[in-house]
Amino acid sequence: MTEQSKHNSSDEHSIVYFVDEAQAIPGKKFLDELPPKIATKFDVILETVAKAPPKRFSGGGYWEKMKVPLSDLYEVRIDDRKTKKHHRLFCTLDYEAKGSTTPYLVILDGRTKTFLSKMSRREYVKIAELRDRYFAKNPRSTA
Repeated sequence: MTEQSKHNSSDEHSIVYFVDEAQAIPGKKFLDELPPKIATKFDVILETVAKAPPKRFSGGGYWEKMKVPLSDLYEVRIDDRKTKKHHRLFCTLDYEAKGSTTPYLVILDGRTKTFLSKMSRREYVKIAELRDRYFAKNPRSTA
């Protein structure tokens, strides 16, 4: 690979986590705090999407591209009817990470909300800020 890697969106993706400046890993923290059954579902979906690869994955509303102004982000969606919660994991795709041998499916963070509720604009702004911080450095800060 060259100094500035360029990957094909048709390639299988590696799943990585964004690591912030304080070495926190918000996406991992979110998954670790979920009930094990829900966290396992997220793992299975992410692995399936990464192998598909992501831009070609079609499967039951679990992997959804977000709308403008967050159209470079994706949500992994899992609903827990028992607890009446919507769990959302926010991800982005990276084809230009220096030193990577594959494109990345990057887990940024997640949110849980009750059925029929909406996330606040402020929460979406926080997710967009994580995305911007991730792309601000290259090589990327990942785990």
